Amino acid sequence: MPEFSLAVLADQAIIARDGKISLIGIFRSIMLRKVPLVYPRFTVAAMIRQVDKPTKIGIEVVDLKENQVLATLPAATFTPPRMGEDLQMLVELVELPFKTFGRHEVRILVDGKVGKFIPFTVTEAQVPAMHRPGGQLRPDGPVGPAGPMRPSGPTRLA
Repeated sequence: MPEFSLAVLADQAIIARDGKISLIGIFRSIMLRKVPLVYPRFTVAAMIRQVDKPTKIGIEVVDLKENQVLATLPAATFTPPRMGEDLQMLVELVELPFKTFGRHEVRILVDGKVGKFIPFTVTEAQVPAMHRPGGQLRPDGPVGPAGPMRPSGPTRLA
C-alpha cells in the first residue's frame, strides 16, 4: 500500500504551476446548525509517495454513527509523477448531505483498497444572539465567517 505524506480536509486548495499545494482552512470538524443538511463544499488534499505505475484513486465519505456511505466518487486513474516526486491530488466535494452529528471519515481508495482514513466530526453549531445580524436568526445552514453558506454545483473530482 502506498505511503501518504499528506492527507487533510480543507476549505480550499490549489496546486500552483510550480507544483506546490496551497491549503486554506484545514479542519477536523464541521459545524452545522441542524441535520439533515447539504454542506456546500470542501477539499480533500493528498500526496502519495512512491507511485510508480498508473494508480486508480477514489473517495468515499462515511457516516460512522449510521455506518453509511454518504458519497462515493468513482476512481480516476492518476499517472505516476516524475521520479522522486509525490503524486498530488485535490478532490473537491460539493453538496455533501450530512444526516447526523457525530464521527465521519473520508476514505481514500487506492486501486480499490482503503489507503488512508481522514477522520472528522460534524458538530452542532451554537450561535449566540449577539452574533446574529440585527439579533435575528439567520436561515439554517453551515456556519461560515460571514454567516450561512450556500451550496452550489455537483460533487466532482478535480
